[in-house]
Amino acid sequence: MNNRWKNVCLWGMITILLVATLVGCGQGNGGETPEVPNLPESKEYTINLYFTNNEYVETGDESLDHYLSESREIEVAEGENPWIVMLEALKSVESEGMGTVIGQDVIFDRVTVSEEDETLLILDLGSIGGSGGSLQEGFFIGQIVQTLVDNSHLFEDGPNIDKVQFLVKGETVESLMGHISAGEPFTGELH
Repeated sequence: MNNRWKNVCLWGMITILLVATLVGCGQGNGGETPEVPNLPESKEYTINLYFTNNEYVETGDESLDHYLSESREIEVAEGENPWIVMLEALKSVESEGMGTVIGQDVIFDRVTVSEEDETLLILDLGSIGGSGGSLQEGFFIGQIVQTLVDNSHLFEDGPNIDKVQFLVKGETVESLMGHISAGEPFTGELH
């Protein structure tokens, strides 16, 4: 009788625990839908990206535009620097006839509007990536500057950016790749 009583008690406890668990699961939050954690808000922008014109690069025909633009949607999550998200988009080409000299190894550390001159954007590069000739250096600068200047109205309450100063690891440099002086800001004028 002793073993039988133990079995009855054990099954009774299991039944009570099972019923309590099922009742608890059904009433956990009063039948309300569980709260979804706040996800970071993101904002979409339509931007113009500037890429090299492959036909110009191949032929050197000065009657051709050196750059071609492409409109693209980017999504900037809360806390992300929109300037950097935009510059990262220059690393990939989606349209035929266009190229880019902005390699995957280029690191965009910081992009800020100058405190002294609201028309000046300061771009601090952690790495330029590889090296290149004067044509590649010119395109590197041109793609970045024209993209930043053309889209500056989208961010920071629409500053009127018309020039970009390059820094490398927080320092002004004489040249980015050894051919074009980078000590002064570049304007958004394309050739």
